[in-house]
Amino acid sequence: MEILDLLAREYVELTLIKHAWHDPWDVYWLADSPFWKRTELSVNRYSSVYPYKPMPPQNEMTLPDILAQARVLQDDLLRLKGRCSGNDALRLGYLIEHNRALITRVLHLLGEKLSYNEYCLGMFGLKAPQTEEGRLEEMLGRLNDVLPSGGSLASRIEDFRNRIRIPVDRIPAVMNQAARFFHDMAVENMGVKDGNMPRLRYRHLGNKEFVTVLFGYDYDEISLEQNFSRDYPYYLDTLREIAGHELEPGHFTFMNLRTKGMVDTGYVELGLNSHSPSGSFIEGGARIAIELSLDTPEKERVFDEELFVLAGADSGLIDCMPVWRQFVWLSNYGKLEIERNLWDGVWDREQALAYAKRWCILPPDAAETAVLTLAEDEGHFTSHDYCRDVVRAYYNGRFASTEEKWKAYTRLCQRPFTMAGITDGSFDPFAFED
Repeated sequence: MEILDLLAREYVELTLIKHAWHDPWDVYWLADSPFWKRTELSVNRYSSVYPYKPMPPQNEMTLPDILAQARVLQDDLLRLKGRCSGNDALRLGYLIEHNRALITRVLHLLGEKLSYNEYCLGMFGLKAPQTEEGRLEEMLGRLNDVLPSGGSLASRIEDFRNRIRIPVDRIPAVMNQAARFFHDMAVENMGVKDGNMPRLRYRHLGNKEFVTVLFGYDYDEISLEQNFSRDYPYYLDTLREIAGHELEPGHFTFMNLRTKGMVDTGYVELGLNSHSPSGSFIEGGARIAIELSLDTPEKERVFDEELFVLAGADSGLIDCMPVWRQFVWLSNYGKLEIERNLWDGVWDREQALAYAKRWCILPPDAAETAVLTLAEDEGHFTSHDYCRDVVRAYYNGRFASTEEKWKAYTRLCQRPFTMAGITDGSFDPFAFED
């Protein structure tokens, strides 16, 4: 245990140094000590990053030095394989995967030409399959059958999207209702305290979709404020991705439980969340938590009906939503192919744009720069959308009921795991002994 403590601290330190000097968007949650022991509180409603805890000062290191030290650390971790058991073995697997992600990221920052699949496998433990164009063709056929008639399919898609856009003056009522629903799901299924529901505010934030501010944290007592932009377009099909995914039972619940896990176990690495296997599980797990909350067509229908009324939208469009959401889901796999082929140099901008327009992933008047936007966050659609499907398959393969899946998700939020074990279905979320 003492050896693992030392190696874990070294991993956290190297990640923070890389973040501080070379990779400023890497770390988005740090809890290096119990929050109630903080002596400094940073609150900024205009910051685009999570102001949970000020980043401690880090000594500067070059990327080659970070890489060399991370490789030595990986050798030290690998030498412990087979010598650890129980909780130590679980922790060791977690550290090996996450330090591998650190090495992969540093290699990328140094300019090493990893393929897209190599990068995603090293960073997230995920390799997304190719998306066949026949699936996209079939999806557009289904969409053509259900969308309101009038004009080309591409124009009808844009018309439908505009018809489910939430008017600015109605955003607070719709968002409040959705946030309350998902908060209740977290309370009911994950042991979250009812009083921990985030405070929601609606302001003009320019090009920022939302800003999160954490005021306080006392183990399981939380005070968080989410500021939503009145200048950003919100839609009835994807509102759940903000109310449920970004807040509860998504990212906010994950980070809450992860920090509690750090306090309970003393594992410092659980207080650090970066682009890594944990980072991809944050995304995929949050998306599946939405599905667990709306686990029957009847629940989903009631949820949509309530939000459509609050938004003043045509409730007759709800009949289109199941197929529409399948289209959005598959379109994101199309975006993954754009990301992968641009990364690997298989397509140029024109080819990527032609693909996006052919399958209605982007509107007919989209410019070439639009496809570059899809590839700005390296590995995004693998670590987000493909990870969601990996987590879903993992739950379905191990657990028969929604209740069991909620318990597994709650456990995975708090304890170390391996993405390899989730991908092949072998990881037991209840193996960790408290």
